[in-house]
Order: sequence, then C-alpha cells, then structure tokens
Amino acid sequence: MTNRIRLGMIAAGLAGVVYSGFFLYAGLASQEEILPAGTPYHFCGFYLDCHLSVAVEGVTVTPTSAGGERYSVLVRFASDARLAVLVLDRPVANLVDDMGTRVGPVAGPTGARLSPDSSVSAEFVFEVAAPLVNPRLHVVKGSRMERWTERLLIGDPDSFFHPPVTLALR
Repeated sequence: MTNRIRLGMIAAGLAGVVYSGFFLYAGLASQEEILPAGTPYHFCGFYLDCHLSVAVEGVTVTPTSAGGERYSVLVRFASDARLAVLVLDRPVANLVDDMGTRVGPVAGPTGARLSPDSSVSAEFVFEVAAPLVNPRLHVVKGSRMERWTERLLIGDPDSFFHPPVTLALR
C-alpha cells in the first residue's frame, strides 16, 4: 500500500471520527421543540431546501364506541418556493404524548403537488384506546431513502439522538 493511499485512509478515518463526535454532540445537546398550533414547521432535508412546511389548522376529538378517542387533525402543507413545483410524497404523521405513546393514523393524505406560493389542507385521522397526555403531531416527509439520509445529518430534527420537532394540537 502506498503512502498516499495510507494517508487518505487515515484522513477519511479522522474525518469520520470528527463527524461522529459533532453528530453525537448535536443530537444529545438538543432540546425537544413543540411549536404552537398554527406555527409552520419548515422541512429542511438533505438538499437544505426549506420551502415546504406543515402547520396544524385545527383538531376535533370525538369519543369512539370502544371508549377511546378519535382525533381528526387538519393540517396545512404550504410551499413558499418562488418557481418550483414541490411534491409532497406520502407524509408520515404520528400522534405522540408525554407518556411516550406513539399512534399512527388510520387515514391520511397520500401526497400532493404544490405550485409556487400555494398550500393545501389535509386531514389525518387517529384512533386511540385511552386519552393522550398533551398530544402533539410529529410529521416527516420524503421517500424512505431521503428520511434515512436525514437520520445521518448533523443537527437535523429527524436525525438519530435528536428529539423531534412536534406540533401542538391546541
């Protein structure tokens, strides 16, 4: 093995160690953020394109026949891009609460195309067996590959060790 290859491997290893250190520090030092209802959360992904956002517009809670609750959460997806048409592909949403409960939707949007400076409302429906304590909405977007890539970005709210940004329902 030549010295150049050996030096390249050492440099790559050191860069990996430094990146891992910053990654761990950024994730472990971060705080959970709960945005008030109506406040948009801008998705900033791998391409650092922060033109797509989501905000809670309203929530309706009704009792179910089984003694649980049904949450109908109306959200607004918006684009503040000036020229590009943005695609919202299969957004993933979960209700989370202070007790660590995580509930997936029984119904929700499959996607939308957003023209520049436009928005679209969509509804997620969740059914829970027991009342939730301080429920909030956690939404992520993008393909599986995009979401996996974001898990490895320093400081991304969807990265490993980083508490997620959630949206208050009320």
